[in-house]
Amino acid sequence: MLRFNANLFRIAMLAASNEETRYYLNGVFVEPQSGGGVRMTATDGRKLICIFDESGEANESAIINLRDALKLCRPKGKERRDVIIDTGSNDARVCLAFEYSDKSGKTERGFGPMGAAYNVRIDGSFPDYRRAVPKAFKNVVSPAFASQHLGLICAIGAEIAAHFHDFRPRASTSDVNRLDQILITAQDDESPGGGPALITWPRSPAVFMLLMPTRASEIHGSLPGWFNAPTPATTATAQAAE
Repeated sequence: MLRFNANLFRIAMLAASNEETRYYLNGVFVEPQSGGGVRMTATDGRKLICIFDESGEANESAIINLRDALKLCRPKGKERRDVIIDTGSNDARVCLAFEYSDKSGKTERGFGPMGAAYNVRIDGSFPDYRRAVPKAFKNVVSPAFASQHLGLICAIGAEIAAHFHDFRPRASTSDVNRLDQILITAQDDESPGGGPALITWPRSPAVFMLLMPTRASEIHGSLPGWFNAPTPATTATAQAAE
């Protein structure tokens, strides 16, 4: 049996592959976590996301694809939605978890069905992603990364902050200790020439990602040359000099 947070699964699917030839990467690898909870991992070979759902349950591991039912996985407001897949079943149920208290103060909890998805298990073996996670990182100048991948990571960061903290950035939101802060640690001690960057959200330690750099010629991060160029004389500065 597998049971996991539907919204966290939806976020993990953002990093899954769409390539038919790599069908085993078209879903999220759901596995039990030592000590309780489940771990959800997805990758397309260029980026990787790993999410810990502390309230999840699993007595097996499986690659799950709910791409056709992702709309059901997005909660409304502060509600919780869970995905439940029975052992041996190839179908999934998306359920709404509810909790309320009656006039006597008694709390009631339960589940209500939201919808179903079919043929959700992917046959195949998910790669040993643990071997791809570097053991040590250090903050040095990073290699080059694809803008589209960084854009997706920012979108995922917003989803994570909304999920864990109900955070919705506004124009007036302070930049101090933001709930959607992203840290990019760009070098691995063992592969300084081109290992993956570690992506973390300090306020949401249940999630991390890896991002592979793009291939590029010898480049170094620095201010563009035009910024340090001499400021051209203007009419105002010429008159002041006179």
